[in-house]
Amino acid sequence: MDLILHFLLFLALIFILNFFRKHIAHSLQKVSYLFFRSSAPGVIFYSFFFLLGVTIHELSHLLTAEVLGIRTGRIRIFPEEIRSGSLKMGSVESVAADPFREALIGAAPFLVGITLITAIVFSQFRQIISLDINSWRLLINPVHLFLLYLVFSISNTMYVSKEDQRAWWVLPIVFFLIASIIYVFNLTFTEFLPVFAQYFRLVNLALAVCVALDILFTLVLLITQKAGERITGYKVVSHQ
Repeated sequence: MDLILHFLLFLALIFILNFFRKHIAHSLQKVSYLFFRSSAPGVIFYSFFFLLGVTIHELSHLLTAEVLGIRTGRIRIFPEEIRSGSLKMGSVESVAADPFREALIGAAPFLVGITLITAIVFSQFRQIISLDINSWRLLINPVHLFLLYLVFSISNTMYVSKEDQRAWWVLPIVFFLIASIIYVFNLTFTEFLPVFAQYFRLVNLALAVCVALDILFTLVLLITQKAGERITGYKVVSHQ
């Protein structure tokens, strides 16, 4: 039961982070329009502010492809286009492969991102998570501020595009085969369930830190937008 609850919470946190990721990109464009009458400055700020996260995202694709024996080509880490308020932040060229390796390459940024976020949070901010009041002085340290920025950057760039998901149709087949093997050979892994539950608990705590950072940044953008509307006398309205 604990495993199921932690897994459901994990899915909820991923959904919330994805919502804030899109909201932050959209809010930056609105602020850019207010002050510059163009989305270009917002795109430039977005691309440089999340440059580390985008770099890690694309390197995850690249290194996973190389490890799996897939030849790669050019790598891009700057925005290429804007469509319907969204950015194509980067890309890695690679030759076509079988669906299993394509699925792993596509999922690499998300898996690497989750791993890095959890490792950083629990190696550097364990005291803060435990709500130790005296530990908040850690945030004054420039190194820890940079690590918080890195966590924020990774959490907003680890999501995969629809193009990265093109081979994910194979995943249900893999899960079905694994379930079939477990059923046929009557395998039991009950002793590992607490380990999985503990893993998701740690990941969820790390993701909760990411949500808190997103909320803080969203509030900063909201305040900036309201100030911009008062200064310029204009108000940006979104049209669907």
